[in-house]
Amino acid sequence: MERSRESSKGRKNPTAIFYNHGTPFSKECESLVSDFCDKNEIRLILDKVVGKNEVEWADARNERNLYHSNLYGFAEFYTGHHLDDQVEWYILQCLKGNPKVMPVATLWQNPMGSFWKLKPFSLTRKQELIDYCNRNNIPYAVDPTNLDGSNSRSKIRLIMPQIEEIRPGVFKTVAKLVKEGC
Repeated sequence: MERSRESSKGRKNPTAIFYNHGTPFSKECESLVSDFCDKNEIRLILDKVVGKNEVEWADARNERNLYHSNLYGFAEFYTGHHLDDQVEWYILQCLKGNPKVMPVATLWQNPMGSFWKLKPFSLTRKQELIDYCNRNNIPYAVDPTNLDGSNSRSKIRLIMPQIEEIRPGVFKTVAKLVKEGC
């Protein structure tokens, strides 16, 4: 996640925040993010995730975001969620009987303040982001749990090729819902 600040030259100066989930892969990613931020002179805040499951992590994430918003004066956070994430989320929500997409902009508030959580890549396919990174020599990591079937989202990822075969327009449909804010 990052927050933009104006520099004295009028350029945006992002601050990156990395949440370490306490896994070996997370440690590897922390190193990748730290190296990238050092090389590109990007301020980095490191934090740890406390929680045992997806729900606890989500609750803790929201609290941490509010904490960082208040502590550092961040008015907005940007995440890397993309259209593939939106489709997976939509399918999971349908299975729970509550079909919806992730909001592109969410205002989080607590008694001490508020911030905007923004997802600017919500209409961009994951492969487009990977191709961009490859063309521009930007390092990235692929979480091994994305395809191991260990959680609900990775189980959906495993069957996405079949879902696309059954419903080739699923990405276009979900993109329309994202645009409409459903």
